[in-house]
Amino acid sequence: MLISPIFSTPNKGAPRGEEALASAAQVAPDLHRVALGGIDESNVGRCVAAGASGVAVVRAWTVSERFEITVKALLEAFR
Repeated sequence: MLISPIFSTPNKGAPRGEEALASAAQVAPDLHRVALGGIDESNVGRCVAAGASGVAVVRAWTVSERFEITVKALLEAFR
């Protein structure tokens, strides 16, 4: 299940926030919940804490000046 946008991001509409992830976890606990929208290394942990089983990112890759550090930070949130 894709939940988007979680945080503010261009052209995606009003952010739904972490509350949308938590609600989806209660309604459909057996489904994977992938968060999308405005996610980067500074807020990925909040998505995981709210019930995301994965994230999809676009801007986090394209604006990062240190790609390897960004990838490691995103992955670390799921450990």
